[in-house]
Amino acid sequence: MDSSLIFSLNFGPKVLAFILEPNIALKIEGEEVLDVKGSISNKHGIRYLSNEYYFQKPFDLGKTLLQYTSSDKMIYFFEYELDKQIRKPLNQLLKAKKIDSVYHRELVKILEISWVSSMLWNIEIKKANKNQSQFLKYLFQTYDPFDKKYNNVPGSIRLIQIRRKALLISNNIMEGGRYDVGLWPERDNVFNFVPIYLQPMIAYEQMISYHDDKKYDYDYTKFIWENFQKLHPQHPGLPKLRKIFSELESANKK
Repeated sequence: MDSSLIFSLNFGPKVLAFILEPNIALKIEGEEVLDVKGSISNKHGIRYLSNEYYFQKPFDLGKTLLQYTSSDKMIYFFEYELDKQIRKPLNQLLKAKKIDSVYHRELVKILEISWVSSMLWNIEIKKANKNQSQFLKYLFQTYDPFDKKYNNVPGSIRLIQIRRKALLISNNIMEGGRYDVGLWPERDNVFNFVPIYLQPMIAYEQMISYHDDKKYDYDYTKFIWENFQKLHPQHPGLPKLRKIFSELESANKK
């Protein structure tokens, strides 16, 4: 999901509804996100979803990260910058009652995942040296995209990190299992190293992104769609995916 799109959509106390899913009421500890109410305006937290904080800052810091030659220094640098740029400012806004606790909690999770993602753009997993591998293991254990605590982070944000952790497992840099349920074609077999409960979300996001970007491989999409509906006939996103595939199928016949 493009960070400028998130920024343009999210204003006021219903900001989380847009960050998560516009038309799905998700539950966070008993609170219905679409009905977040209160007198506190969350406009002060919006800038952290702008391109600067959401992508550019951690991307630039990722270049500096590569200057460190030990995993300990890389870890210290990452945590120092995340604390300085994100945690402390957001904690101050919360303390001053300029953002509410629900917004604060979920925004921190979103930014943790997005910062890890952006700061790693310059590290190629398959070519990572020993210190980089140790740093990657730390990040994916500490900010584990498989962890259910990140379930309310939008799949489009989380997906990059899920794929990276799956690559770490498949390349024996991290421990993990293989869960082949027959959902993925050969080119995406890395997703077989993702826990079963996350695989439907990945397939859903893959189909949505192919449709939105107008870039798709018909045979690939058909493979995922046919297996997805067989494996998950009660999935709430099935009607939307059925509509998307119908459109792709019609376009493919032209």
